[in-house]
Amino acid sequence: EPAIQMAARELAENQVNSMIGRQLAHYKIVSLLGAGGMGEVYRATDTQLERDVAIKVLPVEFSQDEERLARFEREAKLLAAFNHPNIATIHGLEESDGIRFLVLELVEGQTLAERLIKGPLPIEKALEICHQITEGLEAAHAKGVIHRDLKPANVKITPQGKVKVLDFGLAKAFEGATAVTDLSQQPTLTDEMTRTGVILGTAAYMSPEQAQGQPADRRTDVWALGCLLYELLTGQPTFPGETITEIVAAVLKSDPSWERLPENTPGLIRFLLRRCLDKNSDDRFHDIADVRVAIGDALKELTTVSPSVVTTTTHPGRWRWAVPLVVLGALAASLLTWILMPSSSPVEQQVQRFVISPEATAPLHEDYPFSEVAVSSDGSKFVYVAETETGSQLYLRSLDDFEARPISGTESTANYPMFSPDGESIAFVSSGQLKRVSVQGGAPRVLFDLEGNWGGGSWLEDTIVFVSERDLFSIPANGGEAELLTTAPEAYPDEFHFSEPQILPGGKSVLLQAGRSSPQIAVYSLETGQLTNLLPGGISPRYASAGYVIYLFPGTGKLMAAPFDLQSLEITGEPVPVLEGVRFSRAPVGAGFGATYALSPGGTLVYVLDPGSYYRLLWVDRTGGETLAAPQKRGYRGLNISPDGKRVLMSLGPSSGFSTSTEIYDLEGDSFSRIPTEGITSAIWTRDGQWITYQALVDRKSNLYRQRADRSAAPEQLTHYTDTRYPVPTSWSPDGRILLYKRQEIDSIFIDDILSVDIQASEGPQDLIAGPGNQTAAQFSPDGNWIAYVSDETGENQVWVCRYPEIDRKWLVSDGEVSVQPKWSRDGSELFYRNGNKTMAVSIQTESGFRADRPQLLFEGSYRTDSRGLPRYDVSPDGRFLVVSAQDTEVQIHVVLNWFKELKRLVPVN
Repeated sequence: EPAIQMAARELAENQVNSMIGRQLAHYKIVSLLGAGGMGEVYRATDTQLERDVAIKVLPVEFSQDEERLARFEREAKLLAAFNHPNIATIHGLEESDGIRFLVLELVEGQTLAERLIKGPLPIEKALEICHQITEGLEAAHAKGVIHRDLKPANVKITPQGKVKVLDFGLAKAFEGATAVTDLSQQPTLTDEMTRTGVILGTAAYMSPEQAQGQPADRRTDVWALGCLLYELLTGQPTFPGETITEIVAAVLKSDPSWERLPENTPGLIRFLLRRCLDKNSDDRFHDIADVRVAIGDALKELTTVSPSVVTTTTHPGRWRWAVPLVVLGALAASLLTWILMPSSSPVEQQVQRFVISPEATAPLHEDYPFSEVAVSSDGSKFVYVAETETGSQLYLRSLDDFEARPISGTESTANYPMFSPDGESIAFVSSGQLKRVSVQGGAPRVLFDLEGNWGGGSWLEDTIVFVSERDLFSIPANGGEAELLTTAPEAYPDEFHFSEPQILPGGKSVLLQAGRSSPQIAVYSLETGQLTNLLPGGISPRYASAGYVIYLFPGTGKLMAAPFDLQSLEITGEPVPVLEGVRFSRAPVGAGFGATYALSPGGTLVYVLDPGSYYRLLWVDRTGGETLAAPQKRGYRGLNISPDGKRVLMSLGPSSGFSTSTEIYDLEGDSFSRIPTEGITSAIWTRDGQWITYQALVDRKSNLYRQRADRSAAPEQLTHYTDTRYPVPTSWSPDGRILLYKRQEIDSIFIDDILSVDIQASEGPQDLIAGPGNQTAAQFSPDGNWIAYVSDETGENQVWVCRYPEIDRKWLVSDGEVSVQPKWSRDGSELFYRNGNKTMAVSIQTESGFRADRPQLLFEGSYRTDSRGLPRYDVSPDGRFLVVSAQDTEVQIHVVLNWFKELKRLVPVN
């Protein structure tokens, strides 16, 4: 092999030597300038115009391919048609003595590849170079020309400091009409370069879509520009490797080593690099103009402030208008040093919002019921519970940084974090113990051995107050004996617990949540021992130093604010919604609710939106083909198509908790109309489409109601229960007389039974299908003679069918795997149900008794399902399935700086 390689090099050298001094048309070859996968480049003299030019001699195999050559000629003519000071000009494509060659502008100076041999460039110089590159790219993109092979070797700096991009657009022209999927045939990836130890060119700057052989658009130039800027700042390749395989693997799977960037790299540039180098092209900057404006603004800032601090105390620049709002948020994060400084101006600081995506390898944990985030007192950093391969771990994110880092010593089971007042330590719970660790990480110190359920805590000065099971404790933050402050009252022994305590300023009282299934926001006086209820139905209270109690109402998912007097410990005004869609979760049975938000004394709000806000409504045909049913992404929960197939009755709300509204969606007019009655959930149509039926909680009594769909008359109450165990309507008989619904047993909060009510009779609801186990999701057949339902009497959910009204005999319809949500076809000849991601169909015959064929798979898809009876899908009269997509938006952390200004506007106080 070495002998073959040596022979190949000698042949190449002989070919080059034979060109020196040769005349091609009226161009005399003077010397070799360089060589690459698209041919050798020579310095030459144009004897007609008496000027120096560059001659690129194309490979012989390329010149012999007429189809590619014709395409190359068309592209070359297009490139020659425009002129820009940052793009090396193409003078023409010519042929002489059977040799095809390009005549190019000769650019004197050194390439960036040659300059990088000396090491990284100063930040300002690197930005100036890239700013000129983006100007050239922008001009070419405007004419539909994409470079596709941007790299240091293709950028030259003239002695006058002008940047020239070489070989612009030739990669596409060289490629030919058919996309190249063989990496070895990509431009500049020659066989010579596959040798171990050879520094590769194009492979290190390929976008992921290029590396996978997919079509490349202008976003591939954005990627390459990001690679180039990173290399100019660090002096190292963005994706290093010694072979094509290693480099391509890094491009597809690895992240750049961000810690290599100079410490004084502006925050805006750090964010810009991340958005240029996002492996998902949809999340990458789509337009190089946005990159140009950002670099320009960063350059302006560098000329007015120290390189280690970036501020916008003067003009925000065009950047604010040229890029997505999320970029503004990131810029706000990088400006935190300035924002948190006491203002010398009488003008109050403005509210700033931005979004932070947790690390892909450590997403926000979804299973913990209480505070998954905590923010430091000065608002400069926050910590969140991340889900890792080994369990849960705390990650710390400073707002003036662009990466979260794991806190060592919190591995495996860390959760429920709280900051020390100085922001230098974190208290957390792990393996049944309350622990403390430095934000820099290290061996944690055990403060307390917990008993039973942990209920959260807070840290004020040198004291931590926390809940263990039903007891409220305080403990010195440096360790020592814990003091029992109080025990939850025995009035409600099964459910009355304390949780999420917060020591109020002054240290004389504690704000907390009292109760779980029927929670209250309460305050406990450490001086008198008195517990006072402040607000009913709220969870996860936080005191806002602007004079409010903030809490979440789980029935709606809304964050509420109520004016609060710290001296009298009284609510002084009506609660007002201030934020919708904050995520909350319900803990394992009996442990209550918890909301994911945190608040600093200075007004920094950190929260997570419920992902249930981001579902899509889809039509799916019997083959699995999908089409969009509604353009909006919303928290679709229950679905029920009207008998004529033109409207959808739906419940909407967060993925956890209850529905927040019930609306009718007009499929033809693409419009939503909200049913104004409060407290509605689980609504369905009657068979004639004239009425809607729903469950509503009125005066803490949960009952079924029906109302005209046009709201022309007042609702009619169908049941008269006196407790809160809510019934869920599931199906009407064809004659509109019998309503089926499921409801929890009176003596149990865990067991569901199927009941019926005859609206024309006086005897009230009747038990229809009861234990053992849960019975739910009952559906009348179109003729009203059969009922399909779900029962877990065998140990797991299965679909059954029984005759109506004689229900003493039943048939198992599903095939033994967990099955839910039965739905009849409109003619009753089929029964559908969900089995995980599978939608199954069963042919049904009822002419002479009941017979069900073996279930058949219709299609698979990741759609929302429900094991407790809520209709997450429905079947239209034309046989299509209306489904709710699985949540497809990443969970992100939202940060609002100076939130108190907005809070005071929304909830004025005297």
